Amino acid sequence: MASANIEKLEVEVEVQCSADKFYRMFKHDVKEIPKHLPHIIEHVEVLEGDGVNAGTVKLWKYILGKNYYT
Repeated sequence: MASANIEKLEVEVEVQCSADKFYRMFKHDVKEIPKHLPHIIEHVEVLEGDGVNAGTVKLWKYILGKNYYT
């Protein structure tokens, strides 16, 4: 059985919307996130589940660059 390489990524982003609207985007509209954060997130895909409830598996493709490690 292969083990996963799990790492932590933290990004600070200034948004111009309410916290509730931002949370709803991450909860219900993850496929829309790359449109709003194209410099950080390239693609989000729901691999298993409905994309909202527990048990959902999502594939996140981030854009990592040296600017994020300063």
